[in-house]
Amino acid sequence: PSLHDALPIFLTLQDDAFFMHNAKVTIYDLLGKEVYNSYILNQTSEIDISHQRQGIYVVKVELDNEVWIEKMVVR
Repeated sequence: PSLHDALPIFLTLQDDAFFMHNAKVTIYDLLGKEVYNSYILNQTSEIDISHQRQGIYVVKVELDNEVWIEKMVVR
């Protein structure tokens, strides 16, 4: 399922930032290099990757033994 449909914790998914809480978030570039990794607990946090190069990134969200993967475009 899409993160937009499956995760109520996603408040906003924009071109270069999104908000979430209570999850492990890992972001990879298309070469598979990890560019961001964080555990977000008990708060809503903005994840801003606008400092990354323009392109497509893969966002991996782990929550309650489930994993969602979504592509994200940084412009």
